[in-house]
Amino acid sequence: MPTAVIEETNNRRRKPEQGESEGETKVSFVDKLSSVAVSQFKSFFVHGVIVFLLFVLILTNIISIAVTFILTRFILEKKYLHKEGITVATKYIGPIIQFNSDIYNLESKGDPVYLRIKVCLEMESNKMIDEVRENIPRIQNTINEIITNKPVDEFNSLSGIQCARRLMLESINKILVSGHIVDVYFLEYRIEKSNKE
Repeated sequence: MPTAVIEETNNRRRKPEQGESEGETKVSFVDKLSSVAVSQFKSFFVHGVIVFLLFVLILTNIISIAVTFILTRFILEKKYLHKEGITVATKYIGPIIQFNSDIYNLESKGDPVYLRIKVCLEMESNKMIDEVRENIPRIQNTINEIITNKPVDEFNSLSGIQCARRLMLESINKILVSGHIVDVYFLEYRIEKSNKE
């Protein structure tokens, strides 16, 4: 039996061709092993490149989806704010003039309703201070007209308040020449109902 195994092994070995010695046969076997290793390396390299390209492709898609989401959200917010009449502008840090707290009688169907409000105006620059001080009666009259011509329901909602602020901003800016008001603030804002006894 051992003789049969030896013969099989001898049959499996490549026989040297003419002019080839046994040492050269072993070298060609090593060459075959190295060529197998090179082909495996090439295969792993190709697979690595494919995996890397897939990773880059997936990463690019994720980034493009994120950018699309952010831009879409920004555009939709801007359209919504424009539709509601809310202007989002760069915030200035300019001088602010404060008006005294006033009480206004609002339009209502039932009992009288009063609005206690303190209005502040933020100016574009210091050069406007004198002009705004000179026009305080006109500005105060504009604020009075806007507030008293609005029904009480509009002052109970955020969109109504924003609309009143926008109207004040636009109307006051029509009065001024040297610059414009950049924002209107309501520091004190309280709706009070009249108590009939």
